[in-house]
Amino acid sequence: MSRVDVLVLGATGFTGRLITQHLATHPQANAFTLAVAGRSQKKLDALVAECKLQGRAQATVVDVTNPEDVETAVKNARVVINTVGPYWRWGTPVVSACVKHGTHYVDLTGEPQWVRRIIDAYDFGATKTHAAIVPCCGLDSIPSDLLVHLAARTLREFAGPQARLGRSVGAWRISGGAFSGGTIASLLACIEETPREEMRNAVKDYSLSPVRGAQKHVPRMLYSLPLTSPGLSGPYYFMAVVNRQIVLRSWGLRELFAKQARSSSRVLAQRDQAEATPYGPDFTYEEFIALPSTTASVILSAVMAVGAFLLTNFAAARWLFRLFTPKPGEGPSDEQMQNGKLKVINVTTSAPDPSKGGRTVSVRSTLTAKGDPGYLVSSVFIAECALALALDHDALPARAREGGVLTPSTAFGDVLIERLKRFDDRFKIESEIILDDKQ
Repeated sequence: MSRVDVLVLGATGFTGRLITQHLATHPQANAFTLAVAGRSQKKLDALVAECKLQGRAQATVVDVTNPEDVETAVKNARVVINTVGPYWRWGTPVVSACVKHGTHYVDLTGEPQWVRRIIDAYDFGATKTHAAIVPCCGLDSIPSDLLVHLAARTLREFAGPQARLGRSVGAWRISGGAFSGGTIASLLACIEETPREEMRNAVKDYSLSPVRGAQKHVPRMLYSLPLTSPGLSGPYYFMAVVNRQIVLRSWGLRELFAKQARSSSRVLAQRDQAEATPYGPDFTYEEFIALPSTTASVILSAVMAVGAFLLTNFAAARWLFRLFTPKPGEGPSDEQMQNGKLKVINVTTSAPDPSKGGRTVSVRSTLTAKGDPGYLVSSVFIAECALALALDHDALPARAREGGVLTPSTAFGDVLIERLKRFDDRFKIESEIILDDKQ
């Protein structure tokens, strides 16, 4: 395989196909070179024909269980989009090869215990080869992480660059979503293969952060979104686990970056000064899925709790779950995916300002998207992350240019927001100040 800008690893899988379709029809398609990789040449040929990529993309057989295949493919790419899960089982050799060759990396994992492992094993090495390693670039955890970043930017534009964040709450509305067989396989593999101690540690506050904060979050059956009319409420849900950890890692990376900037004699560019401004010690984060009634919230909380208990503790429950859910490679139909919708609303309130009598300012930030959130929307998220690395590298935050295991907001920041806004028929991202006199 000759040198390419973007390599889609697992392109013949359910989500890999959607990512390839997005890249094949991208407005900037002539600005980057593309390769697609999978285990079957027959499926690759079919994908190339379906996406009309003949003469426009390389197709190469890569078996992620074969280190030589992975090494050869990765070293010839600037950016790898890895869709091959479970990442706990198959992701580490790909990250290792990317770090070795200075290749940038993005994936769709929702496995915080695996992210913790690659931080420990590869964060330092990635800074030496300047490889930006960015897990969780899909529905987990782009909306959560980007909206807090956007809230911080909006708050500082209004209240000044030293404004600090206090409580931040996100409410999710998802419709038309469905699971693919690959997602289910990843979930069950994590349950069956991850040591229980690592699973328990992965859900603790700041488990992915380089800095320990003060927040102690105890999941509740019912949450509500402040300063919103009509009010939104709902239960804690499973995606909040990895989303919270990624947001808190962003908090910790900013704290660390700010400390390093203060102790360094170098002068930061204006765009990097914003990245070196921490959220602050009073920052807390939580999120929930918005439902129409308290009764529905309590029922869903109970169902999810019982389901998680059964799947975690009983092999028979996992067998039945596999029997009645989609198999790997299967997923919602194209029609079902087109009918999906996503809306995430974040309300972030500043920490009290003693110089202004303890006054606070709140920001409401919203991301809406058309299409199945877990697949169509996620495929755009991760593709645009990869293109930010391939085409906009010099405009990215300093952290991304230096490398390391990063989060979406610390790697891409405003660059990703602007890339998503270009698809205004699919995405809408906005942020507004809520003043005290409106509260």
